[in-house]
Amino acid sequence: MHQKLDGRTKVRILTLVHLAGIILFAVVSALLMYNVQFNAKYRDVVTKQSDVLHRAGLMTVQELAELENFVRLLSINGVVRQSIQVENPLMLPQLQQEFVVFGRSIQNLLQIRWLDNSGYEQVRVDIEAGRAFGVAAEELQYKGDRYYFVEGMAVAPPYIYLSPLDLNVEHDRIVIPYEPTVRIALRTEPSDDLRSGLLVINYNLGPFLERIKQLETKDMSIELSNNDGYWFVHHNPDNCWGFDLNHPELTLAKAEPSLWQLMQQSDYFIGQMINDRLVSFQRESISDTGFVIPDRKINIVVSTPKPIIIAMKQNAMLPALLLGGVILLIGILFIVRDYFSRMAIERLSMTLALERDSLREANEQLGTHFRQMSLLQNDLAESKRLSSLGLMVAGVSHEMNTPLGGALLSISEVNRQFGQLQHALQRGLTKSALDDFMDKTKAALTLTDLNLRQANSIIKSFKRMTVDRINDEFTDTKLAQLVEDLLQALQPTFKNANVAVTSSISQDVRLITQPGILSQVLQNLLLNAVDHAFDGTKLGHIFVNCEEQAAHLIIVVADDGCGIEPALIDKIFDPFVTNQRGKKHTGLGLHLVHQWVNRCLYGSIHAKSLTRGSSFEIKLLKNPLPRMDSQHCSD
Repeated sequence: MHQKLDGRTKVRILTLVHLAGIILFAVVSALLMYNVQFNAKYRDVVTKQSDVLHRAGLMTVQELAELENFVRLLSINGVVRQSIQVENPLMLPQLQQEFVVFGRSIQNLLQIRWLDNSGYEQVRVDIEAGRAFGVAAEELQYKGDRYYFVEGMAVAPPYIYLSPLDLNVEHDRIVIPYEPTVRIALRTEPSDDLRSGLLVINYNLGPFLERIKQLETKDMSIELSNNDGYWFVHHNPDNCWGFDLNHPELTLAKAEPSLWQLMQQSDYFIGQMINDRLVSFQRESISDTGFVIPDRKINIVVSTPKPIIIAMKQNAMLPALLLGGVILLIGILFIVRDYFSRMAIERLSMTLALERDSLREANEQLGTHFRQMSLLQNDLAESKRLSSLGLMVAGVSHEMNTPLGGALLSISEVNRQFGQLQHALQRGLTKSALDDFMDKTKAALTLTDLNLRQANSIIKSFKRMTVDRINDEFTDTKLAQLVEDLLQALQPTFKNANVAVTSSISQDVRLITQPGILSQVLQNLLLNAVDHAFDGTKLGHIFVNCEEQAAHLIIVVADDGCGIEPALIDKIFDPFVTNQRGKKHTGLGLHLVHQWVNRCLYGSIHAKSLTRGSSFEIKLLKNPLPRMDSQHCSD
């Protein structure tokens, strides 16, 4: 059987649990803060990488797309075409001069050549430092064995051949300083009335690659490579041009195989963590016209090095550790305070336990007293109900005071006349005295009959209203009779408030409804007008009328009082809405009216503020069909 732990042991265990929870919460909060901070810095770096990728790709397309325009412009030049037309003799000096003019007008050109179909240079213009000059005939070379001639002659117009990007070679040696060169060629052929050959433009991409390098920042490097992974641009210049310099190991595929494998699976990715650096990649086509063969592509890689990533993590870690430390410190302070508080409570509980037994007897005595007070409370509730009933009877009693008092006076007058008649009989009755007795007695009896009939009418009205109030069934109801009974019962209230109520409802108006609910609704509206619309200084008026439609009946209760405040008109039926809370109004009267009309009578009610006063319109069905699942409604 387990030994029951004492209170102090429970407090210590609970404190340890709280401490573990605070430590866990501090760690989780620190991790979340770290993720938020690092992700914000990560998104900023990725955004910058994406921007550099876009700019580098755009620069590549714009730069190399101009080459296609250059060679096509040269091919349609009138002097060039005339110089190599089939039907004319070769005009090599004119062709060379036109190449010189063309070379001077376009930047970054290295050579412009026309080779015959055997691969011999017929015309060649070299461009150096912005100066274009023709090469002498004895210096022209045979290029038929060069790859760009063989591949260029295999591409039929209107397609243009584009060579790979490599270093310029002259006389079988790489030109130093390096001249990154791309060659674009267009074949001339007899079908276009031109001698068979090849127009070749050597274009220097060195300035373009320098502009690409300028996109680098201190925390971001950029690399350009070809389809085989040989670099054109690298943050370490010694890694560039591995293919031309016969260094097959200097490729992206061998230096970073995981990155190269990912590049082979997609033409584009952003923000990948590869080998502890953040990398973005895009494979860009040199030309997008569709008329350049082959479709050569350039790999653009933008990366943020490992030291920058580590610095980002450290910067994100500092606020995370600060947050975790603050949470841990506050939590420990709370736990320490809670521990001492609980220990103090435990000591108090031990003291209270000693007093518990002495209080048990007192509690039993209080229970006896409580049962006695419950009985007294029920008696008070019954007294309150009878008091409310007495207030209603008092109104009816006030109305019956006048007819019953009049009847009483008439009977007293008959008794007095009867006494006089007896006295006259003792002295000797005359005909005139008898006639006078008969006339006054008749008048008194007539007045008594009138007053008793009025009292009877009041009693019948009160009885009908009482029966209606306890009836929650739908019955065929005369609306005029229901309103008249209600007005008669409330007449003392209207009189004391200096309010006149007028009903213009026709006696023929009938509807099937719950008369008790409808009577209570109209009573609340009338008393609401008495309490809120008038101040009692001058006579106020309340009007009750109705309008019959095909299937509906619209009951209107209007007054010429102060109207409804604009701020209250849209929420007049909300609970606890009142502008007279100082007079102990709860604001529930119109809310109950709205509930009764909508849920019990299956109708609707709307309030309006008029030029003078206000009005409430109740729209009811003449013959509603209560839903089977409708709730029971009562006053």
